[in-house]
Amino acid sequence: CENTGLTEEYDYNLTIPGRVTVFEIGYAIKARLARPGDAKSKSPRVLVDGESLGPCVRIRNWRNGDFYSPVGLPAGKLKKLFQDERIPRRKRHQLPVLVSESSIIWVASFPVSREFAVTKHSQRIIEFEALPLIANES
Repeated sequence: CENTGLTEEYDYNLTIPGRVTVFEIGYAIKARLARPGDAKSKSPRVLVDGESLGPCVRIRNWRNGDFYSPVGLPAGKLKKLFQDERIPRRKRHQLPVLVSESSIIWVASFPVSREFAVTKHSQRIIEFEALPLIANES
């Protein structure tokens, strides 16, 4: 991954349910079990069909070559999505990417990946939330 020097590389495991603080970008990422009747989530939180997720997911920077298929947007390279959505280069490494195996589940500020979208048949629903850290929180 080409690093702009503005944000350190990061790679964390997030247990479901659980919480991880990503100090490099000033965010806490939370995962909790949700119910099928929970309201649809919007950024900075998203509902995910958790059937194919294991006990944890990875949180990392975006990397060159990352492919993403967000609901409602064209599938393609994440870099192209950032360009199309006019995300400044300096901000791209600050958006957490949640990954299961080699598939992107969610990039904060965007919709969930089609592969992990909740359907009426979803039995295990996970809510992921990206929260900015409060200045005195550690």
